[in-house]
Amino acid sequence: MNENAIVFSFNDTEKIILSLEKSLEYLDSCDWADIILVQKDQHILLSNDSIYYNINRFNDFLQKVLLNKLPLDTSDINNSGYLWESYSSGKSCMTWLYNDKNGTIIFEVTPEESHFIKKIATETAQEWLQQTHYIIQKIENNIERWEKII
Repeated sequence: MNENAIVFSFNDTEKIILSLEKSLEYLDSCDWADIILVQKDQHILLSNDSIYYNINRFNDFLQKVLLNKLPLDTSDINNSGYLWESYSSGKSCMTWLYNDKNGTIIFEVTPEESHFIKKIATETAQEWLQQTHYIIQKIENNIERWEKII
């Protein structure tokens, strides 16, 4: 694993990894990274986009699911729990983070050939939220520091 990787763990064998090209100390809002779901030996690309955008989006979704305010609604993709999307080999892979009808936090990756669904404990979602806050703050501090130099 990349020494600069950011890891959000479900357990010892299943995790979400942001594979960074450089240390968090040097990231800004323009840096991109792959977000990969690792399941044992399988790696699924969830997104390749701006780290700052993706982490802010993840942070926003985590806040909503922790308040039980993000039900799955496939009729309105903008407010549905739709988190990320990637395209690989002509196939689309969509990532969802939402509350089920009982308020349970669900992380899901579709389509069927790479289908992954996991219930997330509130404590895990809170840990991930703290991680996203830390990453956002580091990037914003980096931007502020560099703006002072310019």
